[in-house]
Amino acid sequence: MPTRKRRNGEGTVYRDPVKNRWVGEVLLEDSLGRPMRRRVSAKTEKQALTRLKDLIARHEAGARSMVPTMTIAEFAEIWITEVLPSLDLKDATKTHYRYDLHHYVLPIWGHKRLGELRVTEVDRGLASLAARGLSRDTVRLAKTMLGKLYKEAIREELVANNPVREARMPAFTKTTDRRAMSVEEMETLVSSTVGSRIHGPVVIGLTTGLRPGEMLALRWEDLDLDNASPTLIVRESKTAAGRRTVVLTTYAVEVLKGQRAFNIRNARAAKANGSMWADDGFVFPSITGTKWDMSNFRNVFQAACRDAGIGHWRPHELRHSAASWLFANNVHIKVISDQMGHAQISTTADIYGHLIRQPAEVTNAFEKIRPVA
Repeated sequence: MPTRKRRNGEGTVYRDPVKNRWVGEVLLEDSLGRPMRRRVSAKTEKQALTRLKDLIARHEAGARSMVPTMTIAEFAEIWITEVLPSLDLKDATKTHYRYDLHHYVLPIWGHKRLGELRVTEVDRGLASLAARGLSRDTVRLAKTMLGKLYKEAIREELVANNPVREARMPAFTKTTDRRAMSVEEMETLVSSTVGSRIHGPVVIGLTTGLRPGEMLALRWEDLDLDNASPTLIVRESKTAAGRRTVVLTTYAVEVLKGQRAFNIRNARAAKANGSMWADDGFVFPSITGTKWDMSNFRNVFQAACRDAGIGHWRPHELRHSAASWLFANNVHIKVISDQMGHAQISTTADIYGHLIRQPAEVTNAFEKIRPVA
C-alpha cells in the first residue's frame, strides 16, 4: 500500500536503501525566516515518523519562543546539566569544560542574548581575556567552549548562525604563552608549601614534569618507592606516549612517603569521627579520599602561589618549569621528550625550542674557524 502523501510542513518519511534506515525529512524556517531542511532517521518507519513529529513540535514550541530572551548564560546552564553529562568524555574533561565556561566564557559573554552575539563581540571578548595575561591555550579553550554552545544551539534550532566560527584569536608573544618559574620562585613555592596538601603535587610537578591530570590520577599501586631506583608509572595520560615510567628524586620519595602517612591519618580520623572517606587509593586525593577535582586543585594551587608571594601561576606551568630546568642543565632533548611524555622530539622542540642551548663543544669547534695568517 503506497505511503500517504503528507501536507506541507508535515515533512515526509522514506526508506534509505543504502543505509537500510527510514529517514524523516522536513523543510522548516530558522529564526530569521530562512528555509532549512532537517532530517531524522530510525530503524523503522514508525520510529522515524515519531522522531519527525517530535522535531517539528520542538521547533514550533521551543525555538521561536526561547530565542528572543534566552541569554548565553541561561543556555550554558541547560548545556551543562542536560547535554554535557551525555557526552562520551572523561570526567576530568567534563570538569574542565564546566570550569572554562564559568571562569572564562560566561563572565565575558554570559549576559548577551543567544541570538544577538556578533563576531566583533567575540573578537573583543577574546582580546580582553588575552589582556588579562591568560595564555593562548586558555583563550583558545574559551573560544572553543563558546563555539560548542553555539553548535548545540544550532542543532536545537535556537539560532541560525555560529558567530564564533569567524572570530579571530588575538596576537600573543612567546613570553606570555609559555612561562616557567625561576629557580628562586621554585624554591620559594616548595618551601612555603611544606606541611600543606599542595606540597606533594608541587614537588612531583617540578621534579617529574607530569601533567596536572596525570598527577591527580596517580594511585599508590603506580609507585615503587622502595626500589633502588624509585619510580612511578603514569597510566592515565592524554596520549599513548604519556603512559610512561618516571624516575623519582630522593626528596620526591621522602615527600611521597610523608603523603602516604598523611592519607592514612586522614582515613583513620574520618572513620573515628564517622565522616565520609572513600579509600580509592589516590596519592593526592580530595579531602574525602576521592579523586581531587581539577578546578578545586587549581584554586588551591593558585592560592598557594599567591601566599608564597610569587604571583599568579597555573598548575600546568609546573610542567613547563620542570622542562625549563632540564634544558638549563643541558639534558639531551630526546631524554626531555621521553620525560615529558611526548610522542615525538619535534613536539618538544615546538614547545620548548626557545630554551634549547647551543652545546659548548659546538661553539668551541666553530671558534677554530679563522683566517689563515
